[in-house]
Amino acid sequence: MELARASIMSKTVLIPCPLCRSEKGFRANNTDKDLHIKKYGELYAGLAKSEWRVCGNCGFVHQNPRPSADDLNRFYLNSKYHPADNSEAWENAENYLEFARWYYDEKIDYALKTSGLKQGAVFDVGFGQGGVLKLFANRGWQAYGVESDKTLLEYAKKKLGQSYL
Repeated sequence: MELARASIMSKTVLIPCPLCRSEKGFRANNTDKDLHIKKYGELYAGLAKSEWRVCGNCGFVHQNPRPSADDLNRFYLNSKYHPADNSEAWENAENYLEFARWYYDEKIDYALKTSGLKQGAVFDVGFGQGGVLKLFANRGWQAYGVESDKTLLEYAKKKLGQSYL
């Protein structure tokens, strides 16, 4: 395990837009400080918050810079990103959605306002418990996503009533 932990050392890298592959024209999308990034330690090279950009070509909002694909793969294969527990917050979907509204609503509103998008479809890669997708669905959006963690996928389906692809 120590060898695996040592291999997670990361340096964030600038990437082209994952959607249109544009490499320039990014606008800053400065949301509140990411409260969780510090727990990933070396993966984010000790950064206090993540940085988000809006592609000037297609409007896609994404984290940039970010850890390399190899570093992210090692991180997810060697850890539990969102461990399930038996707490009331995990078991009670309404408690979780209350947290999701508190944490994500302002960020979603900001992203929609700055992108100019009014309605459509959203696709979330690695949607965790599914809170963001549920909030988009509640706003009338078509919400889709993928999640590799089977426990989190089942939570989204059973507790939030979502059927993601």
